[in-house]
Amino acid sequence: MNNILLLDTNAIIYFLGGNPAIVPLLDQKIHHTSVMSEIEVLGFDFKSTADLYAVKRYLRSVKIIMLTNEIKEIAIRIKKDYKAKVGDAIICATALYYDLPFISADKNFTKIRELQLILFSH
Repeated sequence: MNNILLLDTNAIIYFLGGNPAIVPLLDQKIHHTSVMSEIEVLGFDFKSTADLYAVKRYLRSVKIIMLTNEIKEIAIRIKKDYKAKVGDAIICATALYYDLPFISADKNFTKIRELQLILFSH
């Protein structure tokens, strides 16, 4: 298996929360995420300033993959073919473009056949 994983927004949240279902899956892996997941995570209403700083510190340690024209075109196809939400289509397209395994707790991604999905239960 690839040593690099693309993390969905929920994977980041569960990982930072110390969820025992995801921590072993991410151990010894290089974490990448989409700029869309960065936006979604930072858009949450944090309980404390310390929580916000912890998230920002984590995000500085991962590679944030920006939206490119190629990812945009794949996202458009994913949105059309699978009726995905825009954010999910962009995140999924990022994994597809870079041919990265994608880790998520969102079962909606199982319908995207070409995705290398690692589905975890939280």
